[in-house]
Amino acid sequence: MKLLIELVPGPLAGVNPRKLMGKTQWDRIRKQVYEDYNHKCGICGRDGRLEAHEIWEYDDTDFVQRLAGLIALCPLCHLVKHLGLPNTRGRDGKGYKWVNTDEYYCLDSGVTFYGKDDGSVVQIRSSPDEPGGTQILEIDEDLIQHFMDVNECSREEFEQHHSQALERYTKRSLNKNWRVDWGPYQYLVEESGAKKA
Repeated sequence: MKLLIELVPGPLAGVNPRKLMGKTQWDRIRKQVYEDYNHKCGICGRDGRLEAHEIWEYDDTDFVQRLAGLIALCPLCHLVKHLGLPNTRGRDGKGYKWVNTDEYYCLDSGVTFYGKDDGSVVQIRSSPDEPGGTQILEIDEDLIQHFMDVNECSREEFEQHHSQALERYTKRSLNKNWRVDWGPYQYLVEESGAKKA
C-alpha cells in the first residue's frame, strides 16, 4: 500500500517540528519539501495545495519516536494519514462527522473502540465531559474512497488497515514514557533553542 494511516501515540500528540522550530524556520523547510517533491503529492501525485507531513518511525521496545523525514502531501492524503484521531478535520471540513449513538455497539471497554452491526468503521471515544459520556465519529466517505483509489484496494482492505492502525495507536498510547529523536532535523530543533524531548 502506498497510502497508510499513521497515528501518533496520544502522549506524543502535539509534539512536532512546527511548534519547536517556529513559523519562519518551518516555512523554509516545508517549502523545500514541496520543491523536493516537484510540487506534487508524494503519494498520489496530485498538484495544487500541499501540506508537509512528518514521517515518524517507532521503536516499540525502547519507546522512541524518530523523525525520519518529511513528505509533501495533498490535503486528502494528509487527512488519511491521520485518520482515526478525533480532531482529524481538514480545512475543507472533510474528516469525521458526529453521528447518532443509538446505532452503535462497543467492541471493547477501552478508550477507543469501533464497530457497527453493518460493518462500517467508526471510532468511539469515551468523554465524561460530553452529555451521555460518549462521542462517536464516522469517517467521511471521500477519505475512504481516496484511500481505496490510491491503494487500488477494496473497502474490506481499508477497514482491516484502519482497524490495525487504531489497535497500534491504542497500544502505543498506553505508554506515557515516549522519547522523541528529531533525527536529521535535530540541529534545527537545537538552533531554535528548544530542548530535546
